[in-house]
Amino acid sequence: MKFEGKKINFLESSQVKEGVICDVYEFENDLTRDLGIVKVVKGYKTPKQIVLSGDKTIELYKSGTGRLTITNPSGAIVIYNFPSEIT
Repeated sequence: MKFEGKKINFLESSQVKEGVICDVYEFENDLTRDLGIVKVVKGYKTPKQIVLSGDKTIELYKSGTGRLTITNPSGAIVIYNFPSEIT
């Protein structure tokens, strides 16, 4: 990852909605990117999200099981099931 080895600072933990917490971090001396670690309780899901600016979003799987559904601007849908397959 391009951000490996860069210093980050914890800003806050925020309850996005019931069952969803986001730990928010900033990159030291780099306001062009940010970092959020989202924790989802079993049986809950994050609200739909939209990328408002920038040209890249990186989503990484850390642990647990779940599904990430991405709808591209063209309308194409890609589903990632974790911890394994792509459908």
